[in-house]
Parts: sequence; C-alpha cells; structure tokens
Amino acid sequence: MPTDNRFLEIRTYKLRPGTRERFDTLFRTGAVALMRRQGITVVDFGPSLHDTDSYCLMRAYPSLEHRTKVLDAFYGSKEWTETYDAEVMAMIDTYNTVVRPVLPGLPHSFDQGEAGAVENRQEGGTITLPEGAPMKDYQRYIHELETLHGWLKVDLVHNCFLMGEEMGELFKAVRRYNKLFDEGQGTPTDKARANLSEELVDVFNYLLAIANRVGVDLEQAFREKNARNQQRTWS
Repeated sequence: MPTDNRFLEIRTYKLRPGTRERFDTLFRTGAVALMRRQGITVVDFGPSLHDTDSYCLMRAYPSLEHRTKVLDAFYGSKEWTETYDAEVMAMIDTYNTVVRPVLPGLPHSFDQGEAGAVENRQEGGTITLPEGAPMKDYQRYIHELETLHGWLKVDLVHNCFLMGEEMGELFKAVRRYNKLFDEGQGTPTDKARANLSEELVDVFNYLLAIANRVGVDLEQAFREKNARNQQRTWS
C-alpha cells in the first residue's frame, strides 16, 4: 500500500434532498472499505456541516498515474457495480473534484482511516460506543473495529460461515442455560446466563458485519419490516 501520498483529491457532492443519510450509511458501512481494499487511501469523508445535502470525500495518492489505476479498478470492480453504483449515482445531483499536490512543509503521508471512519478510536487502539447509541452507531462501531484489526478483508460469504459457527456456540449455550441432556437439574446459573449473553453478542457482531458488507441500514430495515409485519394477518 502506498505510504508516500503526494496528491490530495477533494471531491464534494451535492446530493438529492433527503438522501444524505442513506448515502453516508453506504459509505461508512461498505463503500469506503471497498476503496481501501483497492489500494485507495481514504483520508476523510462525511456530511458537510453547512447544509443538509453536501458531502465530502478526501483521498490521497502517491502519483496521478496511481490515482487513475486504482480508481479504474475501484469503479470497474464487480462489488462496486453490482452493490453500490446504481444506488449511489441515483442520490448524486452534482459533484466536483479537485486534485492538488500536497503543499511543501505538509506531511506527504496520510494513514488509512486516520479520519472519518475511525473517529471513536482512543489511545491504546480501543474504540468506544456511547450508551444509548442508535443502531447506526453499532454498525459504525463494528466497521471501525474491523478496520482496527484488519478484518475488512473477510468477505461476505466467509462472514456468513463464521456467523454459523457462532450460532452453534449460541445453541450450546442455550442448552446449558436450560440444563438439557447431561447438564443436570435446577435453575440456570449466573455463569450460564453470562455465557449465553456473550454468545448472543458474538452472533450480533457478525450480523452487523454482514449488514455492513451489503450496505443495509439495520435500524431502517428493522422499522420497515416490522411496520409491514404489523399489517399482516397471522394465522
């Protein structure tokens, strides 16, 4: 991965009204990770503070030739064209791009994810999640955690396999909690309850990671699906 990035690209988007939250979700939960896998250094990204429809993306490159190469690979990739391209482009009204050499005296190297995607990272490499955070922040937390540990390279299918393994651990924890088969009799112990809670979290973590890889806003999907469920007639 290039570390001597001498050219900074600043792209500003004017998004169609009402689409910025979804646009940001797609970037934070998948599109930016895809850029990084293609060798693009993403310096910063996110909504502008001055209005409700503007968005900014900053990327850095060691040369203009490298920029052309990695952007062609990114925008031509199967994952971009099949998962993001149509939806992202439909939300963009206009965009402008400026590419500038890094000014003398400024550092020529930008760390992947130094800004934007890992804004909650603290000293020591830990990431925090505020109490009462919305579901979007849970998805961002998992994305940041995967960025920190280098797990973004694990693809969708393998995350499903790993979640399946954790489901097996969860079922085992349920068996022990209910003291089925050879677990004896009596009420569930605090240890069994704690083990069950940990396995639930492991499954939930993979669920969030899978949602991130396909660009699903789980909070929005939860609300929409359960609104439809309430209109159904259950037999």
